[in-house]
Amino acid sequence: DRRVFIMADVRSPEVQKAAEQLLSQEEKWERMSVEDLCAEAQKWGVHGGTTKEQILLSLIQSKKWREMSSLGLAEECRKRQVKIGQNADKAEILRQLQQDMSWNNMDADALKEDCLRAGISLPDETACTAQELRRRCKQVACWDTCSLEMLRDKCTSRNFQQASECTRGELMAFLKTFKTLDPPPAPEPAAPDSSRPTRSEEQPPRSPQQQQQHQHQTPETP
Repeated sequence: DRRVFIMADVRSPEVQKAAEQLLSQEEKWERMSVEDLCAEAQKWGVHGGTTKEQILLSLIQSKKWREMSSLGLAEECRKRQVKIGQNADKAEILRQLQQDMSWNNMDADALKEDCLRAGISLPDETACTAQELRRRCKQVACWDTCSLEMLRDKCTSRNFQQASECTRGELMAFLKTFKTLDPPPAPEPAAPDSSRPTRSEEQPPRSPQQQQQHQHQTPETP
């Protein structure tokens, strides 16, 4: 019985490629540069952040979510206060979780770009912070899960008088402005009826003595 042993150089491309195939996904990510990790995060549908550690954590979390069931993902949404639609499937729940995590990883400039891309109005320059931009993105995502009637109620509460006649797209477009309109002017009081006598023209009430005299003066009917 003869056995043949083949010695291979561990530095050869073939050996290195075989060794990489044995690595787990997390180990492969750890070997990547920040630039490669950013590209990997985009493939996974997340904005991982700016540092290698942050991007790694985002990718690992996204991988865990993909392995969860719909019920597990719904529980994750509850913990993270992510609003999901009543009939959302697993793919939609995963998308919303990844989107929420992406917003948490974004800085103010990235959040501005995301707001403009989604048609969300930016706040005044003095209030245009990452926290406020992030709040607006998450609020719009919450509105997007509402029914048509709920959207109309929310627009009406902001004094949008045409809410009952608008489509869902028009209602969302108004809400994305984050404006509250001035309330409609109060109706003017009705003008007094000129045909009715005023209080000064009305006869003053009669005293008991006057009423008795009036009864004596009134002729009896035959």
